[in-house]
Amino acid sequence: MPVDDCHVRLAVEQDLDAIVALWKEFMKHQTSIEPRFKVRADGGQYFRTWAADALKSPRRTLFVAQSSSGELVGYTLLNVAGSIPYYEPQEFGYVQDAFVLEPFRGKGIGWKLTQAALAWFKEQGLAYAMLHVLDKNERGVAFWRQVGFDGYVHNPRLELI
Repeated sequence: MPVDDCHVRLAVEQDLDAIVALWKEFMKHQTSIEPRFKVRADGGQYFRTWAADALKSPRRTLFVAQSSSGELVGYTLLNVAGSIPYYEPQEFGYVQDAFVLEPFRGKGIGWKLTQAALAWFKEQGLAYAMLHVLDKNERGVAFWRQVGFDGYVHNPRLELI
């Protein structure tokens, strides 16, 4: 499917079931890349509440990618995040989730979702955006670099138990 056959729009409440289904696929994808990435058994329930709240919050939003057949094939969940009080600027854009179903990857849909996300961050008056991507997610790391994100902070992890 070329990018022209896909429309990116703000999510609405009627999209929640499909967004939760996409999130579950995203979590499967993440755990297949990095086994240390763990999701609670009831995580979908919590995510649904979080996503529903994002639809009503001025500090969070959700964009979805909808195919010409009406199927939701991707989403991105965004937050206005706060910095530690002694850093400037005090707020920044945070890409909490960004996911496109496997059959639709490499067709420009992630790019369209990202452009909508960056435009929303700019509308909020934010100076920069950040995100986390698994080190082992080579395709994701390459995508975000291509968009213009660069290495800023490395978040090492040490297992304690």
